[in-house]
Amino acid sequence: MRHSKKRELVKEIVVELGNHPTADVIYERARLKEKNISLGTVYRDLNFLVKSNVCHSVTLGDGLIRFDNNMLPHAHFVCTVCGEITDIKNYHLDTTELENEGYNIINESTIFKGVCPKCKN
Repeated sequence: MRHSKKRELVKEIVVELGNHPTADVIYERARLKEKNISLGTVYRDLNFLVKSNVCHSVTLGDGLIRFDNNMLPHAHFVCTVCGEITDIKNYHLDTTELENEGYNIINESTIFKGVCPKCKN
């Protein structure tokens, strides 16, 4: 990855937040540290980071594109009350049957929706 101070800042913010931020949230945080960064630069850097497999983009049914630095296979749980997004670790759908039928799976996305433990209480 070619070094860029602004790109490193964008990457640091995605990792620091860790809560599946949108580009707008990343931009607002970046502006606190780098006044001369533009929203366009944030989008370009995020696209570069996704293409470089440093993070990936996810859509969780709310129409927003979010960025996730967890590159291990996992699912997401979205609370329908507070909107909190939680990684579900060690969740993997068995795709053997699909692959045996000739499907070539390049990505998997599983989203659970419901009420989180905090909102349930």
